[in-house]
Amino acid sequence: MKIYSSKAIANEFISLAKYENKQLTQMHIHKLIYFAHAISLVLHKQALVQEEFRAWPFGPVLVDLYREFKDFGKNPIDRYAKGSKGMVEPSDSETLEIIKKVWEEFKEYEGWQLSQFTHVNNSPWKNNFEEGQSNTIPNEEIYEFYKDKVSIDE
Repeated sequence: MKIYSSKAIANEFISLAKYENKQLTQMHIHKLIYFAHAISLVLHKQALVQEEFRAWPFGPVLVDLYREFKDFGKNPIDRYAKGSKGMVEPSDSETLEIIKKVWEEFKEYEGWQLSQFTHVNNSPWKNNFEEGQSNTIPNEEIYEFYKDKVSIDE
């Protein structure tokens, strides 16, 4: 299993959405990657993305990815991320499996619903969010919060 750029992981989710004629917004993509990252931390003790998540008002955000798609605002994203090293390597079955499982579990939710899932009491986002700040959400906190919520056969 390899660690990827947020853009490469975003491209995988965008590809899945395009295949199923679904639309993803910024909020969708950040939360889907966040949940996949949490699963990777729990199951493989390894980060999925290189960047650190930040605690922003609507939940965990990857700043580079936000900048990539900020022109879309709340509208659906209609292209792949540019300047990334493409997508996940086809031989990286562990990463692809995590992405597909997260997609299947959360694809029917609206972005605001995914955001609410990150806002529960004692969540890593809740513990690090401060209005007007862009605090890092440590991987250790993500792991600790999700370790009892993710099972090996997820």
